Amino acid sequence: MSPLRFRAWHTIDKTMTYDVQDCYGDHMGSSFGGIIHSPYNVVMQSTSQEDKNGREIFEGDIVRCGRMVYAIEWRLVFEEQSEVAGFQFFDHPQDYEVIGNIHENSDLLPSAL
Repeated sequence: MSPLRFRAWHTIDKTMTYDVQDCYGDHMGSSFGGIIHSPYNVVMQSTSQEDKNGREIFEGDIVRCGRMVYAIEWRLVFEEQSEVAGFQFFDHPQDYEVIGNIHENSDLLPSAL
């Protein structure tokens, strides 16, 4: 199993910082716990999957598969006698291509999203 990786979008500075799980008072000025609890950060988890170009896919990424465009979301799904949590968006990540993310490239999303 891959180690958990996270990135954070800073809503004031409009910057994306990767591997924030390893932050200990660095340039973001806080520990990982502080980053998570800050009202100025949106923290996103890696899916531990790669797209067809070998790019890691994160929550909040915008991906294309053929002519369809999707935003990657983390979901909690309740089914009869089971509970499933995680990224349930694809069986074949090698068919997807990351084309942006919802914070920097929201214009890539269909208007219905």
